[in-house]
Amino acid sequence: MPVIQEFQVSITPLRGSVNQDSYLLRTETVAKGVPLAETQVVWPVERWLRETAQLAQDPLQRLLTASASEGPELTGLVRPGAALRLGQDLYHHLFQDQLRDSWLAAQGVAQNRQQPLRLRLEFKDSRLQRLPWELLYGDDRPLAKGMDVTLCRCFYTQNAVNLAVFPPLAEATEPLKVLVVVSAPEDQERLALSREITYLQTELRSSNPVSPIQNSPRLAGLSLGQPLNLDLTLLAQPGRTELVQALEQGDFQMLHYAGHSDVSETGGDLFLVNPQTGLTEMLSGEDLAGLLVNNGIWLAVFNSCRGAYTPAIPDQGGWREQNLVQALVGRGVPAVIAMAEEMGLGEVEIARSGTEVLEI
Repeated sequence: MPVIQEFQVSITPLRGSVNQDSYLLRTETVAKGVPLAETQVVWPVERWLRETAQLAQDPLQRLLTASASEGPELTGLVRPGAALRLGQDLYHHLFQDQLRDSWLAAQGVAQNRQQPLRLRLEFKDSRLQRLPWELLYGDDRPLAKGMDVTLCRCFYTQNAVNLAVFPPLAEATEPLKVLVVVSAPEDQERLALSREITYLQTELRSSNPVSPIQNSPRLAGLSLGQPLNLDLTLLAQPGRTELVQALEQGDFQMLHYAGHSDVSETGGDLFLVNPQTGLTEMLSGEDLAGLLVNNGIWLAVFNSCRGAYTPAIPDQGGWREQNLVQALVGRGVPAVIAMAEEMGLGEVEIARSGTEVLEI
């Protein structure tokens, strides 16, 4: 596997500033030869939040709540290209002054070494966490669409597990063991989970998978080596007991969950299926986190609603513990991929972006 170049930026609110949207941006980790950078910025965060809410809102809800004063061409609709413009706006506000120079240098170093570059954003403010940074659009393309540049949101907690003592992954010659959990309780909205699992199995087991990184002109000649060797186990409609048994007995390294989830005061909730009734059986994010860490899960993927949702609360305290992502990362799961919003017709493209690139 190629070495990944890191470019980590911490974003810290300046509490003593006259403007509440003032932030200190600082590079924390960069490759050798890339200059460090630090700059103070003032961002239009409230406008970004309004645009984000409109993008994530269900189309029918937009139609019902839209103001007639918006004009007939905009009533109930998102302006064409709104996600693109928001992504460009976020990008140009993030990369300015010294930080832009440092970012361009990092891209040059990564391309020269034919190594992928990972942008890590570390937020210390719940309002920024609610923004769709996966939409970041650079000078010529969206950052989250390739493998030569990837995006990762960072969270640091005192309880995080030291990876040096974490159960090691299998050798490259051994298959990566993946537990695929499908959960659709009878009292919840129906989801097209069978089609999703069929597609997932087909893509992952393809005899000739095409790697985005190999097709990138920016990293011509870079190879990922052999296609992933995966061992998929499907667990359908489990309750808590069945999920615990599967994780404890299967020696898995990755969990892929397809179903329902939501935020809560206990680190979010995963919706499982009660074996006696077929109705919802809740598993809290706190309990799930302990279960995954104790059984050596390196990566958890949630194709479900609001797994990475940050609630709009005036009090900054507690915002880090209310969704599945933060519950799992806080307990020590090395990486989590999840959606920030609900999965619906109006959010398909946004949800796909979050699902593909939101590494924690």
